[in-house]
Amino acid sequence: MSKQNSFLKKLLSNTFLFAIGSFSTRILIFLLVPLYARTLETKEYGVIDLITVTVSLLLPIFGLNIHEAVLRFLLSKKEDSKIILGIGFQVTIIGFIIVCLFSPLILGFLNLGSYYGFFVLSYLITSLKNLLLYYARGLEKIKLIIKLSILDTIMLLGCNLILLYVYRLGIEGYYISLLVSGTIITILYTISLKIDLTYFFKRKDSNIRKNMFKYSLPMVPNSLSWWVSNTSDKYILNYFSGVSTTGLYSMAYKVPSLLNTITSIFMQAWQISSVEEFENGRTESFSKVYKTLFSINILVCSALIIFAKPISSIMFGETFKEAFYFVPILLVAYFFNGLASYLGTIYTSAMVTSFLFYSTAYGGILNIILNIYLIPNYGAYGASFATLSSYMLIWIVRLYNSKKIVKISWNKLIDSVQIVILICLALLVSFSSISRYIYLFVYLLLLFLNKKMFIDFYNLFSKLLSKKRNR
Repeated sequence: MSKQNSFLKKLLSNTFLFAIGSFSTRILIFLLVPLYARTLETKEYGVIDLITVTVSLLLPIFGLNIHEAVLRFLLSKKEDSKIILGIGFQVTIIGFIIVCLFSPLILGFLNLGSYYGFFVLSYLITSLKNLLLYYARGLEKIKLIIKLSILDTIMLLGCNLILLYVYRLGIEGYYISLLVSGTIITILYTISLKIDLTYFFKRKDSNIRKNMFKYSLPMVPNSLSWWVSNTSDKYILNYFSGVSTTGLYSMAYKVPSLLNTITSIFMQAWQISSVEEFENGRTESFSKVYKTLFSINILVCSALIIFAKPISSIMFGETFKEAFYFVPILLVAYFFNGLASYLGTIYTSAMVTSFLFYSTAYGGILNIILNIYLIPNYGAYGASFATLSSYMLIWIVRLYNSKKIVKISWNKLIDSVQIVILICLALLVSFSSISRYIYLFVYLLLLFLNKKMFIDFYNLFSKLLSKKRNR
């Protein structure tokens, strides 16, 4: 089998496995959204979201994005996996201790001081689970990841049904469910991967630690810039419009998360293959994969926009029904988010992580400026447009800068036309009511413009099938 066919087979196989796990968990999470919408008030959901985004802010700051270094160094297969994991564990625990010390100040500023216990435990479980997940990915234990991800979601769903729906415990029930499922999964990862906990406390190779920090530290400001683009709007929205509006806006993100699922499935598989392709000098694969991801993303995104209203009515219920109006714009934002994230793998594969910060910082700065200007006048609509603008800028900057490492070839005219169509479609669905036949025509046009992807897939599967028959 040729190297190209071997690469495609591995990528498709891993994508298929991640798809099974992701779709299974997303279906279960899809069931959780109506549960949250019917058992939590908008204010309660706003509080939960503020705690969640604050934890996501502190993870890269005090965890130094060490889980990213664990994954990348394991994929290189040049160092002892125990040493790599041990360094990751030490950084994670030290970060948790620091979070415990600073959390009273942070939560006091947010008027969330009564949730200190849930906050620090949520940080600990999330950081440990992240570390072990990335360790398993680095070892390419994909089937284990899928099994535990599904089990995690099933346990979370079961606990939420009991504590939120039956006992009506509200925020407390939500976090107890999260901590119980997270703790059990962390223990199962430790057992399944046969991790010797005593090894974590032994002295580690200083050169490996230095190289891991050299890789992960430039990604800290990058993660913070992503956090600004992802969540600063919620803090500013909370300041100007209140926690209830923040809760509505946060709920609106649930539909774009479906699009993010498609991207994340592919990215998990590609992140494993991209290192091997780059180190072997097969950089032409990056352009081929980019074109495929663009086509899949735009077709899935446009379909979700067209059906955004019925999907939202099922997911949100009566309490959060107004969240629908922000969904189409946020879907387009996540279209650009997916493309920008893919381009980021060029830098991580080349171990040139410093530019990730600069590109994401441009988007973060634009996001804050637009949020401050738009939110006081347009509320959550303004936040949606700020998010869209920031992700689009990150995509543009990375697309043109990444050619210094790997040149991405793309059809500028056709892709630009599709992007204009996508943005117009989102605005029409959000702000007007037109015939569904127009939506059908638009989607057929997008299918036609992406016909090459279907032809390539057909040819690929035909070759794979013919090779199987000839064996």
